[in-house]
Amino acid sequence: MDGPTGGQACGQQERIRVLHLLHTLERGGAEQLLASWFTRGGSEQFTYEVCCLFRGGPHEATITAADVPVHVAGMSNPVDPRGLSRAMQVVRRFRPHVIHTHLRCADLWGPLLARSAGGARLLTTIHNSADHYFEPGEAIGRAEASIYTWASKLSPRPYAAISHAVAEDIARHLGKRRSVTVVHNAIDCRGLEDALIRDRRQMRTELDIAQEATVFLCAARLEFQKGHANLLRAFAEVQKSYPQALLLLAGEGSQRETLEALRDELKLGDTVRFLGERSDVPELLGAADIAVSASIYEGFGISLIEAMALGVPVIATRVGGVPEFIRNRQTGILTTPDNCAELAQDMLQLCRDAALRTTLAENGRKYVREHFDIARMIDQYEEIYRQLVR
Repeated sequence: MDGPTGGQACGQQERIRVLHLLHTLERGGAEQLLASWFTRGGSEQFTYEVCCLFRGGPHEATITAADVPVHVAGMSNPVDPRGLSRAMQVVRRFRPHVIHTHLRCADLWGPLLARSAGGARLLTTIHNSADHYFEPGEAIGRAEASIYTWASKLSPRPYAAISHAVAEDIARHLGKRRSVTVVHNAIDCRGLEDALIRDRRQMRTELDIAQEATVFLCAARLEFQKGHANLLRAFAEVQKSYPQALLLLAGEGSQRETLEALRDELKLGDTVRFLGERSDVPELLGAADIAVSASIYEGFGISLIEAMALGVPVIATRVGGVPEFIRNRQTGILTTPDNCAELAQDMLQLCRDAALRTTLAENGRKYVREHFDIARMIDQYEEIYRQLVR
């Protein structure tokens, strides 16, 4: 098969070759999305490969098991010429019709790699609040954001936003005439159930958790964005009124030592457990009574819809795309970001009100399975690819 040259459209009988380009396959929303995508599988009209600019990660095995090749360019930094050259070799060999970029560094280098492929079409998905792509707080982040904004305008391309909130951010930063399609993130609902090897009682026994305890689970990277400090402060208030409550934190990140020190300062002891990086989050959710997120900003919130799909009631801050799938007091509870007192009250209410927990769980499960199963998301992206190569 001949690759595309000069933007040439793909032949009618030819499979459309799509290369997903991203940083790594470590644990994160974009990375997990690809793992779920290829586990479920798409149309036979497409051939997929994945290129990681820096390194692989835990999701690599899942993707390769689905017969999707994964290449690692091994860049040591965002401007490493040797690693970039290896990425170009991957592109020239595969000759993709479409390069689909995820996350900032891949978005920056995507246009160059598309040109090296002889004019491959480019699609960029923004996976987080775009305000934090374009205007991060640290000095080095502001410089990087300026380069990103400049490069985005220099190399026009269509964008996909994982929520309407992110699409509005893109329009605010790049102009309303920019081509943006909303494709909500989604999950493999069927695959989630297949991942449940241990039941609730067995999982609690393994974690040494009393069967009668009320367990909150926050599955998120231990980074500033996720608001764990606010969550710990709110949970300290919950503990005063409801000492049988327990908080599990699944994830790793740069804030771990700071958060452990805060836990000790708040005298929370073993009522807060840092579980580290976990590959069994669905089973952890099955052992939990309530899923909670205190994010300060969020593009969407994939861990929350996983919880909902498994019938776990959720509490989350009203940020980014979260209100697009949590209808307050119907499919979950929305709480004000940076308001520890309100979060604590919402957590206490669900501790005490089993009937409300059941209602939210049933409504949330039904809503996610109807609107956020990954098959719908795959169909949307594959239609975008078809339009790009016509």
